[in-house]
Amino acid sequence: MVGVGAGLPAIGPQSGPRTPQIFLILSRMAVQLAAWEISYEPRPLPSPSQWEPVPLGFIRR
Repeated sequence: MVGVGAGLPAIGPQSGPRTPQIFLILSRMAVQLAAWEISYEPRPLPSPSQWEPVPLGFIRR
C-alpha cells in the first residue's frame, strides 16, 4: 500500500483542511477496486435461457 498516492500531493492527511474528504474516500475506493479487480476471477456468461426478458419494442426504438 506504500506509494499509492505518492504522486498526488492533494491526497493524504498532511494536505490540511483544503482537501475535501470525498477525495480521501475516492482514493480508498480506487485502491479497493483495484485490489478487487486483481483478485476477480471471470465467470462464464449465463446462457440465453437465463437472460431476463426485454420488451422487443424497447429494442426497436
